[in-house]
Amino acid sequence: MLNTQTRGFDVFKHYGIDLANNLNIPEEVGIAKLSDDNLKKLGIEKAYKFLMRNCSMMISRLMNKYPEVSFDYDFNRIAGIGYYDHLCIKISAENEDDELYPLADGGFVDWTRQLIQSDQEICLTSGFGSELFINKFKRR
Repeated sequence: MLNTQTRGFDVFKHYGIDLANNLNIPEEVGIAKLSDDNLKKLGIEKAYKFLMRNCSMMISRLMNKYPEVSFDYDFNRIAGIGYYDHLCIKISAENEDDELYPLADGGFVDWTRQLIQSDQEICLTSGFGSELFINKFKRR
């Protein structure tokens, strides 16, 4: 969490993980293949196994249906650490001027579980930058 605002921070380099030897992203699924040791080192075993079990087929279908859209898994994402509980999403889009903007963000949070004191409570929250969208994605 200390590096969520540190530009250029690379969690893989921080933990000494050589991506050239440990990261293989198949084109058809877009999911990184990390060793069990590296998953433990990064603390993402639970999220990774969830992705492999539940999301890879869905993302594969979306990639086939929308070939013009890029789907990526960013295991190096540090934004939202400490707020989101495990998995989170980010949706970015490129406007007509080829400028890339983050438009939506979301993820699982535990504050509702804490609020009502129930371990069965699950909350997925998200937000959309409507003002940014209106200002940067107007049709001319």
